[in-house]
Amino acid sequence: MLNDAVLLLSPFRHSFSQLSSGAAAGAIPTTTSKITPQSPSLGATVDGVVQSSMQQTGVPGITVALAKNGSMLYVQGYGVTDLTTHQATPSGTIFEIGSITKQFTAALIMKLQEQGKLHVDDSVVGYLPEYNFPSVMTLRMLVTHTSGLADYTNFPQLGDWVKNGVAEATVLNAVSQAPLVFQPGTQYSYSNSNYFVLVLVSSDGKVYTGLATISTS
Repeated sequence: MLNDAVLLLSPFRHSFSQLSSGAAAGAIPTTTSKITPQSPSLGATVDGVVQSSMQQTGVPGITVALAKNGSMLYVQGYGVTDLTTHQATPSGTIFEIGSITKQFTAALIMKLQEQGKLHVDDSVVGYLPEYNFPSVMTLRMLVTHTSGLADYTNFPQLGDWVKNGVAEATVLNAVSQAPLVFQPGTQYSYSNSNYFVLVLVSSDGKVYTGLATISTS
């Protein structure tokens, strides 16, 4: 019954909410009411699968959207959005999706390469020359987490950044001036700093002067 359809799941995470310079929040674009399924058994099938999964994983809240050929077949929220107030989860609840956005940033970089606007083997310096990035560090290294950049989520000032907000230029300065974990291109180490930089590269290297709050996902 669920064949050839697209199923979108958004799990609730019990954490403080933030804005992000590269990580957007995800939401199911519907009303908060249940859409009547085309088949009477579709809703029951989805409800059973979701409720069983929530019991097994301990996820407190989730929204589900099932679509086919551009038509929404079924949308529903389950559980709660707040562990203190036990507020029920509407289907239009906005969730923090954190690092799920990295795949979209990587896809954007590849799309820009297809359009001839950049190349993954370009040096980062060519896009952000005002910062202290090594000339041998390439966009490919950022995409593949082989740049050697220290992860800003481990910086001691992160707490203040999250609490008070921080200019993107400040984060870039801190990232570019921090000692490298290893020489670019020689090892692999997951670092949120890579995609923080890539977001700015994909926006033509413009460093926004507004405040951004850091996602620790």
